[in-house]
Amino acid sequence: MVFENNSSLATEYETLGTIGSGAHGKVKKVKHIKTGKLYAIKKILISECNPREDIIKEIEILKKLDHPNIVRVYEFSQNAKYFILLTEYCAGGDLISKVINMKQFTEHKAAIYMKQLLSAVSYCHSHSIAHRDLKPDNIALDNESDDSILKVIDFGSSKAFRRDDKMKDIQGTVLIFILILNS
Repeated sequence: MVFENNSSLATEYETLGTIGSGAHGKVKKVKHIKTGKLYAIKKILISECNPREDIIKEIEILKKLDHPNIVRVYEFSQNAKYFILLTEYCAGGDLISKVINMKQFTEHKAAIYMKQLLSAVSYCHSHSIAHRDLKPDNIALDNESDDSILKVIDFGSSKAFRRDDKMKDIQGTVLIFILILNS
């Protein structure tokens, strides 16, 4: 269950470093002070949210999803400057880094990853959610072991849809490539 935390998350978590950053904010590794459990906090600048409803939409979508191959969101809050999402921490990094650093990437391992990815996508679609920005950067690994499961992350471009909807707008990373090609 996801709940809104109206207190300051900063008083409950110790920041351990930056995991990554995107166009509108940063993701940090944090430790819950009382339990020692690790999480990720995604801080999104409110001033960069255009429109502001996009981050609310991402929170609402993540609240609906419960699948082993989709990152879990636990809490969210906002202050004058940021929307803050507390999610599970994926210690294995992103998929592309894992594949590059593997001594051997077998067809069997690729099939395992594809099955997990397609399971997550199928689950989203069965709940009328389209991710709209699937790429290796948005696929994380639960831990550093060779048999780690993958997690789809970053639902910032995602959209709820009805079965008869036709999504015609271009979203996600492909938009950047189109803009470069057209310039």
